[in-house]
Amino acid sequence: RRKRDAVGMVSRLYNFFFDYNNPNEALSYSIGRIQSKLALGLGAFDGAQVVYNFSPFIFGFSGGSQPNYRTSGIETINTRFSPFLHYQFHTEEQLHYEGTLAYTKQMREGKLDREFLYVQNSFSSSRLFNLYHSTEIDFNEIHNGSIEKKLRLTNTYLSLGSTPLDWLSLSAGYDATRNVYLFETNRSIADSLFDRTLQQGFRFSANVRLENGIALNGFSNIRIRENDTRKSVNNGLGVYMSNIYSSQINSGVRISLLKGLYANALTVGADVSREIFSGVNATLKAEQYSYELLNTSDTKHLTTVGLDISALVSSSLFIAGNIEKNFDVTANTIRIFFEIGYRF
Repeated sequence: RRKRDAVGMVSRLYNFFFDYNNPNEALSYSIGRIQSKLALGLGAFDGAQVVYNFSPFIFGFSGGSQPNYRTSGIETINTRFSPFLHYQFHTEEQLHYEGTLAYTKQMREGKLDREFLYVQNSFSSSRLFNLYHSTEIDFNEIHNGSIEKKLRLTNTYLSLGSTPLDWLSLSAGYDATRNVYLFETNRSIADSLFDRTLQQGFRFSANVRLENGIALNGFSNIRIRENDTRKSVNNGLGVYMSNIYSSQINSGVRISLLKGLYANALTVGADVSREIFSGVNATLKAEQYSYELLNTSDTKHLTTVGLDISALVSSSLFIAGNIEKNFDVTANTIRIFFEIGYRF
């Protein structure tokens, strides 16, 4: 992946990992840039992960370094390790539960940067009810420049979903976030100046499936932060059509309105997709983004046009590519992305 940032510097981003996971064996492992499938809140890292399955429990241990968030390059200054325990239970009566408990310790140049506990739960009893929850609990807090032992809830996410009818799906979500002070990374910032106000978000969505492959989707997101002058609200609606007139063409249009703390915005988008050859799919998409800055009343526009192509060459080989062009008054950019995957 190659991109050019706002100041003209070119960055090249690479991801590579090797994963061994034989369902007939208890031990599996991964090496490279890893995103844990069992403990999603641990984030991506460059290193290794070992997992041992003694059903219904799964024990894992991961360790390595945190990638550079700006360039995605390998960086060894920030290291971490995370042992985790995963449990899963399910019955033939559609009752299903999965839970993960992980302890993570992050270091910067050998000194403590952050130490926290990650808890994740998912539960479903039928299509009428499914629940997902995750929470992060920090063990330490900074006070007047000194680290003190104190449990502190920093991130919580909760979502509920239901499909009461064959044609209707509903979901609702809530998240509560407090900024995390990293003891070494943020030490040049006085802890009294670090923003610790609570941010809360509420999400609602509904999906209605009509006849002839037509579906409607609507959503509303509300975010509130302590001491803000107004809340941020994002409402949207989309119409999607599949296999239009038996042509195997799928299409969708969407619109969303955003009222934020510093700007009002309108986004309009559309896409068309089709399998152009056996195993080869293409999607053409376009989006218009307009926003008004409240402090200046200026209105700005950004248009994006892109093409996605993916190909399943064989049962083992997968190839995908994307090209995206941004049209803006201040900067026109092109983003090109290429991905190849091989299953042994």
